Amino acid sequence: MKLSTIFTGTALGVTLAASGLAQATTVIDSYNYDKTPGYTLPRPPCCIWSLDNIGWYWTPTTDVYLTNIQTKLADVDFGYNNDFDMTVSLFSDRPAVGGTKIDSFTFNASSFIDGNGDYTFPWRGTGFDAPLHLTGGTTYFVGFQGWAAVFVPGVSGGGINWLIDSDGNPPPDAQFLSAAYVNDGFMTEIGTATSVTAAPVIRFVGDFTAPVPEPATYALMLAGLAAVGIGATRRQRL
Repeated sequence: MKLSTIFTGTALGVTLAASGLAQATTVIDSYNYDKTPGYTLPRPPCCIWSLDNIGWYWTPTTDVYLTNIQTKLADVDFGYNNDFDMTVSLFSDRPAVGGTKIDSFTFNASSFIDGNGDYTFPWRGTGFDAPLHLTGGTTYFVGFQGWAAVFVPGVSGGGINWLIDSDGNPPPDAQFLSAAYVNDGFMTEIGTATSVTAAPVIRFVGDFTAPVPEPATYALMLAGLAAVGIGATRRQRL
């Protein structure tokens, strides 16, 4: 079955505009959660390294309040420079086909390799300012931008998050998010359901129910309501 027949729909998620909400930590979906991203030379034919924007379709199975889309990063080619900014965006569909951006966040990719050059592979991603209320069964597009920001052939590497083994293939037990779309508003489809770029290391973090405001937020809300009540009382007396 083609991925285009699996991933359909363009409904727009709604931002839950609330402040003072506790950051969710529940992993509501993941791909290759227990695996480490990797790359090898020579590069496989599908992935000549000129990618800067890359993304995939994702469909939550139930309604969720998404707070974060995280990934693990690895170095590509020679050396590394991990001081680059990466932007993670959620769209109603690919921008190239008319999709609109729902929300995004940017984080610095530093420390995906420690100071001694050891690969520690922590989960990276600071998260959205407010949870995004997404509809189960609706397909969204997840875009990452900034992969090649510091890539200099033969000098320094950029960040990659997909899987590849020593033979230039994804591990046989890898999970595939979908084919990958790159560049020009995520216009070009590369690879297939079994390509390295179709097997990213990624997880979606959030809640299945509406987040509950923290106690401090309740106090602010009550204070605001009290101020409104006092103002109304004074106006009535006048």
